Parts: sequence; structure tokens; C-alpha cells
Amino acid sequence: LNPFNYVLLLFGRERIYLAVNVLLALYGTGATVSSSICLQKLWPQKREWNVPLSLCYALSGFMAAQFQIIKWMYLVVLFPLFLLALFRLLREKKWGAYALLLGYQLMLSLQLGAMTLLFTLFGSGFYFLYVRRLSADAVTCRKDVEETGDSGDFKETILALVLGTVVAALLSAVVLIPNVLQLLSSS
Repeated sequence: LNPFNYVLLLFGRERIYLAVNVLLALYGTGATVSSSICLQKLWPQKREWNVPLSLCYALSGFMAAQFQIIKWMYLVVLFPLFLLALFRLLREKKWGAYALLLGYQLMLSLQLGAMTLLFTLFGSGFYFLYVRRLSADAVTCRKDVEETGDSGDFKETILALVLGTVVAALLSAVVLIPNVLQLLSSS
């Protein structure tokens, strides 16, 4: 399911070390591009910072930590795109991209998909607390709504978050159910 792994097919067994180095370079490039896209969408007025910050992200400790298990490095590439999808869900109540990216992460790795889901739940909780705090002060809330586009409609946003998460779990069930059954049948 990980498209980066198809690069390994271009190399023979005798050149596997070169293939892994090329794969690492592709992951670093993918992380730079995805974080640049994320910064462009979230912070468009500061374009000159996109390239340095994207390179910092690609060369960060997060990438180094994922390097320990190379099959998990796709998370470094997908996370900025997932973050954009999560912001879109919270602000516009559009859950399609969120469900696809979360389902894809769950299919690739149950552990990292579960960690992404926990990040989503905790991050969304902080977001809801922030918006609720602003809603106590109507003037500040009105100004924040005009600036960010947040509507403050909590029930609709929570419903979109729950619906996107359920759809992601259903999408990933195609891969997860056979894996769980295989794990349960092994000794």
C-alpha cells in the first residue's frame, strides 16, 4: 500500500543498500513537499519561510525517530497533509479527505494510525476548548470567526469528526480484519 516501496523494485538484491538510501531521499523530499503545501495553506502571507521551515521539518528529529523503523517513515510525509485535512474538517465540516488519510494510515500501520487517531482526538479537544473559551466573549468570538472562518457549531463539527473517523475505520477494515484474524490464530 505504500507507493514509496515500489522504488525498491528498481534495484536488485545486490544493490539493496543503494535502494534504501534512495528511498530515504524520497521520504525526505516527500516530507519537504507535503510540509510546504501545509505551510502554504495555513500561512500564505509568509511564503519566504515555506522552504526553510519545510526543510527543517524534513530534517527534524521526527524524521530521525521514524528512521528507526523505515516502514513508518511514510507518516512523516502524510502528517502535514493529514493536518490540513483535519483543519478542513474542523473549519468547514468536510470530512472526506480526513477519512481517506486516516483510513490509509490505519491500513499501512495500525500502531501509527492509532497514534494519529489519538493526536486527532486530543488536538480536536484542545481546539474545541479554545473555541468554547472564545465563545464566552461574544466580541472576541465574532472577530475570531470573521478571521478564521470558524463557525463555533460544535455539534456539527463533532458529528463530522465522528463520521470521518467511523468511515476511516470502515475503509481500513479491509486490511485490518484479515490481519487481526491472522494474529488471533497464531500461537
